[in-house]
Amino acid sequence: MKTLVDAATELGITKSTVSRALSGRGRVSEETRRKIQEWVQENNYSPNSIARSLAEGKTYNIAVVLSGITDNIFSQRCLVGIAKSIVHDGYDALAVIDYGDDISSLERVIRNRKVDGVILTRIVKDDKIIKLLKKESIPFVVIGTSTDRKLYQIDADHRIGSYELARWFLQQGVKRPVLLGGGESYLVNRQRYEGFKEVFGEDGIVIWNVWTDSDDWVAQALAPLIEKNIDGIVCMDDAICYHVISWLKHRNYFQLPVISFYGAPWMEQEERLRGFLFIDSDELGRKAGNAIVSLLQGQKLQKRMIVPYKLTIKNN
Repeated sequence: MKTLVDAATELGITKSTVSRALSGRGRVSEETRRKIQEWVQENNYSPNSIARSLAEGKTYNIAVVLSGITDNIFSQRCLVGIAKSIVHDGYDALAVIDYGDDISSLERVIRNRKVDGVILTRIVKDDKIIKLLKKESIPFVVIGTSTDRKLYQIDADHRIGSYELARWFLQQGVKRPVLLGGGESYLVNRQRYEGFKEVFGEDGIVIWNVWTDSDDWVAQALAPLIEKNIDGIVCMDDAICYHVISWLKHRNYFQLPVISFYGAPWMEQEERLRGFLFIDSDELGRKAGNAIVSLLQGQKLQKRMIVPYKLTIKNN
């Protein structure tokens, strides 16, 4: 059976060049890559799935762009759903971290031809990643809301869900709540904000860009408002909610009701939480995985697919 060393010798190139071409890591000229591909086919050389990839001009990898926020459980659950759905078609998920304005990680992955398609788990206004993917003509799917109707979107109706939960909060007697939001540039956060604003209007206080590295950020936002007689707390997502409840517990503010516009399973057992929206992030991931594979296989696909939300109200 032929080996990697045989390929290097017969083609008159270095072993490391052959290795880079087979792994997709590092730069190799188009001409050299073509010669290696032909050698692989002629000699039936098959290091795992490499021969198949080279022969078909595919990597069988899909990049999943995850938020760089350390406690973003949503993206992690989406990744699990994606991985479970694409494996049946022979694809693997390659995690790429999104650090906001720095998109060099994804640029490097695309430049080195490590992936066939991309799934974004979060999008922002004037998204640099989307501009990059369009420029490079890389097939991609987004999880979340976009105003660009040409994108393939896997979404939930965050605005209506947030509106329904906020309206229920109002019916419980909450008149002047504070909404603690994450990044204002994230479109999903803007949708949740719109639902909140439709219910509480100018009576609701909104604080953006609440970080979730520790309880200190929550304390900075909440402490001054406690003295101004707010009567409820609305959290934009589960990460913020976790720190809010932790901070309230240590200060015995039992009287303040809390709701969250995005929930996680642990919230079911939290006594201080009155209600939350549950959106199955695993299902979002599965749908996104199926969608990107369909695109790569040339199948027709509807532009927007919706995963339903569940309004979870607790009788505390």
